[in-house]
Amino acid sequence: EQMLDSVDMTIVVSPELAKAKQKPGRTIHIVENAVDFEAFSRAAAGRRSPADLSSLPGPRLGYCGLIGQRLDLDLLIGIAEARPDWSLVLIGKVDDTDCADRLARLRALRNVHVLGQKAVSEVPDYIAGLDAGLLQYTLNLETENISPLKMYEYCAAGIPVVSTPIPAALRHSDFLDVGSGDDEFIRLCERALVPDDVARR
Repeated sequence: EQMLDSVDMTIVVSPELAKAKQKPGRTIHIVENAVDFEAFSRAAAGRRSPADLSSLPGPRLGYCGLIGQRLDLDLLIGIAEARPDWSLVLIGKVDDTDCADRLARLRALRNVHVLGQKAVSEVPDYIAGLDAGLLQYTLNLETENISPLKMYEYCAAGIPVVSTPIPAALRHSDFLDVGSGDDEFIRLCERALVPDDVARR
């Protein structure tokens, strides 16, 4: 609070965060996250999936980002158990703080593949190699205020996106599928995996 009161300008990444930080005398600007669109569109056109991804059976539904307690790990476990024919791919750094047991249970499932952190230059090819991008966040104070970089990455690569009802996804629900609970989320994933809708892409 002291820092925000003492600076001339504050930049935040979401309207929700702007509302939370706005007070008299503060100048707040919203600059949402963005991506190198050309890099992702080139990857989408080239479809050169990295070997550790292309070796996995399809369909491949994935998440790219920090893997930890901000994710709804129980939802991922439910999806993996309900659809053993799907490959769930997790790309990124793993932080098991306060979620080690759930992460261990998730990793033990045969159709869950944790590929680790990748160089920024490699991320477009990994995302373009997915059949659907997931934003399976838990709903809490943090995720109510985020502007997830991977949401923009998935869209720039032209892959369908399925999200839990975080505000950032709800703002773009005209082209993202948003739902909650295992059954609805799985149904939306099934819909996302139908043959390409070129206009929607």
